[in-house]
Amino acid sequence: MEDRVSVIIRAFNSEKYIEDALKSLINQDYEGVISIIVCYDEGSSDKTLDIILRFQESISLKRVIKIVRHTHLTPFRALQKCGFENVDGEYVFFLDYDNYYPSNYIREVVNEAMKYNASFAFTRALVVDKYGQKLHWLLEIPKNPYDRCRLIKRNYIDTNTIMLKKDCLNDIKR
Repeated sequence: MEDRVSVIIRAFNSEKYIEDALKSLINQDYEGVISIIVCYDEGSSDKTLDIILRFQESISLKRVIKIVRHTHLTPFRALQKCGFENVDGEYVFFLDYDNYYPSNYIREVVNEAMKYNASFAFTRALVVDKYGQKLHWLLEIPKNPYDRCRLIKRNYIDTNTIMLKKDCLNDIKR
Protein backbone atom coordinates (compact mmCIF):
# COMPACT_ATOMS: atom_id res chain seq x y z
CA MET A 1 0.00 0.00 0.00
CA GLU A 2 1.21 3.47 -0.85
CA ASP A 3 2.11 5.83 2.02
CA ARG A 4 -0.73 8.30 2.42
CA VAL A 5 -1.54 11.06 4.86
CA SER A 6 -4.73 13.08 5.14
CA VAL A 7 -4.92 16.78 5.93
CA ILE A 8 -8.26 18.30 6.93
CA ILE A 9 -8.89 21.99 6.19
CA ARG A 10 -12.06 23.87 7.10
CA ALA A 11 -12.89 26.61 4.59
CA PHE A 12 -15.37 29.43 5.21
CA ASN A 13 -14.90 32.82 3.52
CA SER A 14 -11.22 32.06 3.21
CA GLU A 15 -10.31 33.42 -0.23
CA LYS A 16 -7.63 35.71 1.23
CA TYR A 17 -5.57 32.85 2.71
CA ILE A 18 -6.61 29.43 1.36
CA GLU A 19 -4.24 29.59 -1.61
CA ASP A 20 -1.15 29.76 0.66
CA ALA A 21 -2.46 26.90 2.80
CA LEU A 22 -3.05 24.69 -0.25
CA LYS A 23 0.31 25.59 -1.80
CA SER A 24 2.06 24.62 1.43
CA LEU A 25 0.46 21.17 1.24
CA ILE A 26 1.01 20.61 -2.46
CA ASN A 27 4.69 21.61 -2.14
CA GLN A 28 5.49 19.27 0.75
CA ASP A 29 8.61 17.15 0.24
CA TYR A 30 6.75 14.11 1.62
CA GLU A 31 7.05 11.39 -1.04
CA GLY A 32 3.74 9.66 -0.32
CA VAL A 33 0.26 10.78 -1.26
CA ILE A 34 -1.23 13.76 0.56
CA SER A 35 -5.02 13.63 0.57
CA ILE A 36 -6.34 17.13 1.25
CA ILE A 37 -9.88 17.09 2.60
CA VAL A 38 -11.45 20.52 2.35
CA CYS A 39 -14.58 20.94 4.49
CA TYR A 40 -16.15 23.72 2.42
CA ASP A 41 -18.91 25.70 4.09
CA GLU A 42 -21.55 26.50 1.46
CA GLY A 43 -22.41 29.63 3.43
CA SER A 44 -19.23 31.24 2.12
CA SER A 45 -19.89 34.41 0.19
CA ASP A 46 -16.50 34.91 -1.44
CA LYS A 47 -14.36 33.13 -4.08
CA THR A 48 -13.06 30.39 -1.76
CA LEU A 49 -14.60 27.57 -3.80
CA ASP A 50 -13.22 28.92 -7.09
CA ILE A 51 -9.70 28.90 -5.65
CA ILE A 52 -10.05 25.36 -4.31
CA LEU A 53 -11.44 24.09 -7.65
CA ARG A 54 -8.53 25.70 -9.53
CA PHE A 55 -6.07 23.82 -7.31
CA GLN A 56 -8.06 20.60 -7.58
CA GLU A 57 -7.74 20.65 -11.38
CA SER A 58 -4.02 21.34 -11.50
CA ILE A 59 -2.32 19.03 -9.01
CA SER A 60 -0.38 15.80 -9.42
CA LEU A 61 -1.30 12.20 -8.62
CA LYS A 62 0.58 12.46 -5.31
CA ARG A 63 -1.65 15.33 -4.15
CA VAL A 64 -5.41 14.87 -4.06
CA ILE A 65 -8.02 17.45 -3.06
CA LYS A 66 -11.42 16.22 -1.99
CA ILE A 67 -14.07 18.88 -1.38
CA VAL A 68 -16.74 17.97 1.15
CA ARG A 69 -19.52 20.54 1.07
CA HIS A 70 -21.68 21.27 4.09
CA THR A 71 -24.10 23.86 5.37
CA HIS A 72 -22.81 26.06 8.14
CA LEU A 73 -21.55 24.04 11.11
CA THR A 74 -19.45 24.88 14.14
CA PRO A 75 -15.72 24.33 13.51
CA PHE A 76 -15.64 21.09 15.51
CA ARG A 77 -18.80 19.71 13.87
CA ALA A 78 -17.33 20.49 10.44
CA LEU A 79 -14.22 18.49 11.34
CA GLN A 80 -16.28 15.70 12.80
CA LYS A 81 -18.98 15.37 10.12
CA CYS A 82 -16.92 16.20 7.04
CA GLY A 83 -13.26 15.71 7.83
CA PHE A 84 -13.17 12.67 10.10
CA GLU A 85 -15.50 10.69 7.86
CA ASN A 86 -13.35 11.22 4.75
CA VAL A 87 -9.89 10.43 6.09
CA ASP A 88 -8.03 7.84 4.02
CA GLY A 89 -4.46 8.29 5.22
CA GLU A 90 -2.61 6.44 7.96
CA TYR A 91 -1.70 9.79 9.55
CA VAL A 92 -4.11 12.71 9.89
CA PHE A 93 -3.18 16.39 10.13
CA PHE A 94 -5.33 19.49 10.69
CA LEU A 95 -4.61 22.83 9.02
CA ASP A 96 -6.62 26.02 9.32
CA TYR A 97 -7.14 27.84 6.03
CA ASP A 98 -5.12 30.83 7.22
CA ASN A 99 -2.03 28.82 8.19
CA TYR A 100 0.60 26.88 6.29
CA TYR A 101 3.26 24.22 6.84
CA PRO A 102 6.97 24.49 6.05
CA SER A 103 7.84 22.26 3.08
CA ASN A 104 9.40 19.51 5.23
CA TYR A 105 6.73 19.48 7.96
CA ILE A 106 4.66 16.41 7.06
CA ARG A 107 7.72 14.28 6.27
CA GLU A 108 9.43 15.20 9.54
CA VAL A 109 6.35 14.61 11.70
CA VAL A 110 5.53 11.28 10.03
CA ASN A 111 9.15 10.11 10.37
CA GLU A 112 9.17 10.96 14.08
CA ALA A 113 5.79 9.30 14.62
CA MET A 114 7.02 6.14 12.90
CA LYS A 115 10.29 6.18 14.83
CA TYR A 116 8.44 6.21 18.17
CA ASN A 117 5.31 4.37 17.03
CA ALA A 118 3.29 7.40 18.14
CA SER A 119 -0.48 7.57 17.73
CA PHE A 120 -0.59 11.26 18.62
CA ALA A 121 1.98 14.00 18.18
CA PHE A 122 2.13 17.77 18.21
CA THR A 123 4.73 20.44 17.57
CA ARG A 124 5.16 24.04 18.54
CA ALA A 125 3.54 26.66 16.31
CA LEU A 126 5.61 29.55 14.99
CA VAL A 127 3.87 32.87 14.40
CA VAL A 128 5.22 34.78 11.38
CA ASP A 129 4.33 38.12 9.83
CA LYS A 130 3.06 38.63 6.28
CA TYR A 131 6.66 38.52 5.02
CA GLY A 132 7.37 35.17 6.65
CA GLN A 133 9.55 36.69 9.37
CA LYS A 134 9.50 34.94 12.75
CA LEU A 135 7.57 36.84 15.42
CA HIS A 136 7.35 34.35 18.29
CA TRP A 137 6.37 30.84 19.30
CA LEU A 138 2.63 30.63 19.88
CA LEU A 139 2.88 28.58 23.06
CA GLU A 140 5.65 26.88 24.91
CA ILE A 141 5.59 23.11 25.25
CA PRO A 142 5.15 22.24 28.94
CA LYS A 143 7.94 20.65 30.95
CA ASN A 144 5.90 17.45 31.23
CA PRO A 145 4.20 16.90 27.83
CA TYR A 146 2.74 13.60 29.10
CA ASP A 147 0.46 15.26 31.65
CA ARG A 148 -2.75 15.08 29.56
CA CYS A 149 -4.90 16.94 32.10
CA ARG A 150 -2.54 19.90 32.13
CA LEU A 151 -2.26 19.87 28.33
CA ILE A 152 -6.01 20.06 27.93
CA LYS A 153 -6.67 22.61 30.69
CA ARG A 154 -3.89 24.96 29.64
CA ASN A 155 -4.52 24.72 25.88
CA TYR A 156 -0.85 24.17 25.00
CA ILE A 157 -1.58 22.41 21.74
CA ASP A 158 -2.53 24.38 18.63
CA THR A 159 -4.81 22.33 16.35
CA ASN A 160 -2.57 23.10 13.37
CA THR A 161 0.27 21.18 15.00
CA ILE A 162 -1.61 17.95 15.74
CA MET A 163 -0.96 14.65 13.98
CA LEU A 164 -3.10 11.63 14.78
CA LYS A 165 -2.61 8.11 13.59
CA LYS A 166 -5.83 6.82 12.01
CA ASP A 167 -6.44 4.31 14.82
CA CYS A 168 -6.25 7.14 17.37
CA LEU A 169 -8.73 9.18 15.30
CA ASN A 170 -11.07 6.16 15.21
CA ASP A 171 -10.93 6.02 19.02
CA ILE A 172 -11.84 9.72 19.18
CA LYS A 173 -14.73 9.22 16.74
CA ARG A 174 -16.16 6.49 18.99
